[in-house]
Amino acid sequence: MTDSLKVKDEKLLEKAKLFISTTKKSSKIFIIHDGDADGICSGTIIFKALKKLGYTSLVTYTRIVRSEFLQDIQIPHFETIFISDIDPLTFGFLHLIYKSNPQAKMMVLDHHTINKDLLLNSRIVYVHPELLYENVEGSQLCCSKMNYELFSQCVDLQDYEFLKGIGMIGDYNQKTRGKEIKHIAQRLNVDYSQIKKPEDWYETEFKKALNIIDGARAIGDEQVRQATDILKDSVTFSDIVKIKNPFKEPIELLEKYKHTWKKNARI
Repeated sequence: MTDSLKVKDEKLLEKAKLFISTTKKSSKIFIIHDGDADGICSGTIIFKALKKLGYTSLVTYTRIVRSEFLQDIQIPHFETIFISDIDPLTFGFLHLIYKSNPQAKMMVLDHHTINKDLLLNSRIVYVHPELLYENVEGSQLCCSKMNYELFSQCVDLQDYEFLKGIGMIGDYNQKTRGKEIKHIAQRLNVDYSQIKKPEDWYETEFKKALNIIDGARAIGDEQVRQATDILKDSVTFSDIVKIKNPFKEPIELLEKYKHTWKKNARI
């Protein structure tokens, strides 16, 4: 289900679709995305869409701007780069991409404050919900939703609608897009009969997926990558729901340690 989004800039839509459709199947593709629920889901949507379109040389990277990331990004072998749920100028790594990948095609998909420098950059296809659609606020149209709608123009992604739902709830889009999330829940056989307010969505089965992501983020970088791999490897929503959260016990131990530390600190 696509809600009543009305395209404002048809040229931008066609430009984005052309970017996707004209990328060579043999192209080495780098997908960089944020490490929260929306970032992981929106990046995974790009990954799933490109795989379904026949691309095989795909590398995903959760945005953790540390030395390892900077070393990886300087490897000059990526021909096409997608950046999702991140403003690369704000985080200061766009110049590294330019330096390492001078010939790379680049698309930035972001829903935070519009960056005018990105808008004016001829090397980048910059997709933002407030630029693409009429009467929308970026904070209430997350990248998981935007990426799903955009890439669905190129390939059928209905089987991966669950990723859009997880990302939307993780980014609190249920406040304004509750009907769409109910439709996704209905397709996934998720019980939403007890939903009275937006926060109640965190107590549905979507919570299991969000707990994996949030648990990973609370522990560290490697765990965030593991959570990303879990979503990338999931074919259905049930795959995520059935999995034992690998970060549950470490989080419980961490909380126990914090409680003990606070208790001893008061003695």
